[in-house]
Amino acid sequence: MAVGPTLPPPRLLPYNPPAPDPRRTLMDISAARDCFPGTRDRAFLDAASVGLLPTQAEAALQQLVHDLVHVPARESGAHHLSLGQAAGSARREIARLIGGRSADVALVESTTHGLEILAAAIPLQHGDKVLVGETEYLGLAVPWLPKRETDGIIVDVVPSRGGRLLVDDFATAIDSRTRLILLSTVQWNNGFRCDLAAFCELARSQNVLLLVDTIQQLGAIGLDVGRTPVDFLVNGGHKWLNAPPELCRPAAAAAARLPQHRDAGRRLGRLLRQADHPRRPRVHLREGRSCV
Repeated sequence: MAVGPTLPPPRLLPYNPPAPDPRRTLMDISAARDCFPGTRDRAFLDAASVGLLPTQAEAALQQLVHDLVHVPARESGAHHLSLGQAAGSARREIARLIGGRSADVALVESTTHGLEILAAAIPLQHGDKVLVGETEYLGLAVPWLPKRETDGIIVDVVPSRGGRLLVDDFATAIDSRTRLILLSTVQWNNGFRCDLAAFCELARSQNVLLLVDTIQQLGAIGLDVGRTPVDFLVNGGHKWLNAPPELCRPAAAAAARLPQHRDAGRRLGRLLRQADHPRRPRVHLREGRSCV
């Protein structure tokens, strides 16, 4: 048995749920379970991997298939526009979920797609540093790894303490060349919930950008970007949000807050608009480079 230094207990963050919407009807547990037929004869405990599809999503998919098959619109242009209108509704719901603005939300193909867009848009120069925690899901850092060779950036791994990513350790790792912190608000391998408010305060105080992956949080734990103003947020819909895997386009909400990153904000806006367009380019790795 390995014995290490005694560590303080993890800081428990209070969760203040949003005020109930009077337009919505509160459900009891039984009524909620009725929305998930997969729970009628068993307990489903794997939402951290792929969540259960509720009956409401099933009905929406059936409606979509019906519209694609029967084309209720009178001509193709109207048909195309009617399909696109669903994106506006989705952006508004996502903005409400995270306490943001729908204008800052783009629907992309996956969490990785959103990360690739951000990696292509955030300007990093030779010698600039990106910090990522030791216990992070590898996919969070992958879009930046080829830039070590192509752009000469440095990806620094911040050690964890017993599986916990602590803001003090990131503060110690920051220096004058640090430009970006990559952080999952809830860790994929042990469920540790990072102190997001403290990370936001650190990033602001050090003029460092903060990019968070909230895929293990949204749908299970509330989030308000007004209270915890991150710079970039990416989130897939197929876990706690119970969206169809691969069919749902997850959300990437973004806003550059620092004056020196205005150019990045403009470039990011162009890339996000392209990503949200039906003929958007696919972002992928080719020959070790991040390409759009």
